[in-house]
Amino acid sequence: LPTLHRTLEHAITLTIRLGFRYIWIDSVCINQEDSDDKQIQIAMMKDIYRGSLATLVALSADDANSGM
Repeated sequence: LPTLHRTLEHAITLTIRLGFRYIWIDSVCINQEDSDDKQIQIAMMKDIYRGSLATLVALSADDANSGM
């Protein structure tokens, strides 16, 4: 994997601190290079979020390196 952006690093750290074992990050877990698979995975996102115990959302930042 390439170096993660600071926001993703913060999300992973927060996930661990909250005691969760898994994190699903769309930009990491969905193959961004395969447009067919990407569309399939995007269609499944409602089910992924519905099944989550918690959802972290980074809404207002200048860029992905701004952190949470």
